[in-house]
Amino acid sequence: MPNKHAQKSEASRARIVDAAHDLFLAQGYHATSMRQIAAQAELTTGGVYAQFPAKQEIWVAVFLERHPYLTVLPELAKARGETVEEFIGDAARRMLQGLGEDVDLMKLMFIEVIEFQGRHMELLFSRMAPNVVAIFGQLMQRRGSLRHVSPAALARSFFGLFFSYYITQIFAASVADQSGLSATLDEFVDIYLHGILAPTPPPEAA
Repeated sequence: MPNKHAQKSEASRARIVDAAHDLFLAQGYHATSMRQIAAQAELTTGGVYAQFPAKQEIWVAVFLERHPYLTVLPELAKARGETVEEFIGDAARRMLQGLGEDVDLMKLMFIEVIEFQGRHMELLFSRMAPNVVAIFGQLMQRRGSLRHVSPAALARSFFGLFFSYYITQIFAASVADQSGLSATLDEFVDIYLHGILAPTPPPEAA
């Protein structure tokens, strides 16, 4: 059982991460100071530095511990379907359900890309990779004709499909129905699986 000092230290760390998370999402990383984080966490600035010697270390903690992959990957692992199409459709719906209406994912990703040029993405993906490869290994076992594509490429293309849907769905909702941008997740999945070109009819028999 952890002693009182360890419990207090862990509680302080959690308060710092909570405070930094809210501040980073509200005003960005560079616009947030250690002093602001300390005030939000109701700690002294020295108390924050005792837990995190540098502000960037706080960002890494927020990025890794609050990233929705912690919720999404367990949902993806539950994906079911006898065929490739059924499995991909179920995985996409489960991913969307796991994220729900939470737009923090987009904010976290944009801060990481814009303010850090994605330098911490490798660390995130190294944590996700074993689970992601296992999930797409299950896909390979489903009925259906799959091209010879690596699980890593399949995973990247799937997440790319999903985030394009998620981002454009947010945009479409903000400009109302008259935008003509509404589309269902099933339509995106169908394009992912079959592309945008109609099948070429076979040449007429001579």
